[in-house]
Amino acid sequence: MKLIFAPEAAEDMENIYRYYAERNENYAVELYNQFIEEAELLQSFPDIAPKEPLLEEYPEEYRSLIVWRIYKLVYFVENEIVNVVAVFDCRQNPRKLKKKISENLKNNYYRS
Repeated sequence: MKLIFAPEAAEDMENIYRYYAERNENYAVELYNQFIEEAELLQSFPDIAPKEPLLEEYPEEYRSLIVWRIYKLVYFVENEIVNVVAVFDCRQNPRKLKKKISENLKNNYYRS
């Protein structure tokens, strides 16, 4: 199975990295690497994470894999491709995730 990070998800990871790098570079690198490792796990086990209840209304079957207890890798699988569409900080308002996915879908950001 192939793994693709949507530009928005890559941007999320970069923003998280930059935030922590200002405070502790080693922690930022470790967290970033953990995002990559967890995402790579999805290539072998795409159904490992539960369905994302906030996104059940969409035709894609979104799932969320928790990373370091406070982040979610939000993804869906289509045509043997794991599409990571967001890296979401669970401490934020959940409506923010739903709004982000809605806007990106409206603009066809997740379609090649």
